[in-house]
Amino acid sequence: MNSLALAYKTAGDLDKALPLYERTLQLKRQVHGPDHDSTLTTLGNLAFAHHAAGDIDKALLMFEQRYDLTRARLGPDHADTRRAMSRWLRACIEAERTEDVIALIDRILVEVRRTLEPDSPDLADRLAHYALQLLHAGAPARAEALLRECLDIRNRTQPQKWTTYHARAMLGRALLDQARYAEAEPLLLSGYDEMKQREASIPDAGRPRLTETVEALIALYQAMERRDDAARWRGIHARYVAAA
Repeated sequence: MNSLALAYKTAGDLDKALPLYERTLQLKRQVHGPDHDSTLTTLGNLAFAHHAAGDIDKALLMFEQRYDLTRARLGPDHADTRRAMSRWLRACIEAERTEDVIALIDRILVEVRRTLEPDSPDLADRLAHYALQLLHAGAPARAEALLRECLDIRNRTQPQKWTTYHARAMLGRALLDQARYAEAEPLLLSGYDEMKQREASIPDAGRPRLTETVEALIALYQAMERRDDAARWRGIHARYVAAA
């Protein structure tokens, strides 16, 4: 039944997929219980289907239920709990529910701060991750606060790592998104230059951070109407694109 629902969803026939997912969920709750892995998988599938059908409120409620049940059974730091939270957060971002994103990240960070030391590099990593989500959600002022805390930790504990300079560039982007151009420029420039110097140490998954910083510099100089500078950074961006 679950597989047939997936087939209908993949084919775009949500009118047939949704009732099958709902019946599957009902049966799994009866047989396995509400927090069994299989039950939670179907709950997630149903949430995705409602999201695809445009029923955002129902989808977000189900993503929340899936997270709460997973957290109650496995704890806040389990990989499955984090994945459930990540999917709920992405759904909020995709739905452009900025206030929900802010509230959800605040809730996550309360739990994170209970388990990590204030100067922990792991805390800095979490702050950077959630700051990026806030930037995607259109909440640059909230992202700025997290990035300043992240950068303070990294400057003291990891002053030479490329991620420290990426945090600097992200802070520049947060200021750019608030039209604070004079403050954003030195952070973006130094962030890019220092990451470029450490390019050999950046893993493949981190390479897009250089391109994203160049894109932010292009946006900055376009906003400042500095056409020559924008053109120079577009040329640098073109080289990254050609090398990809």
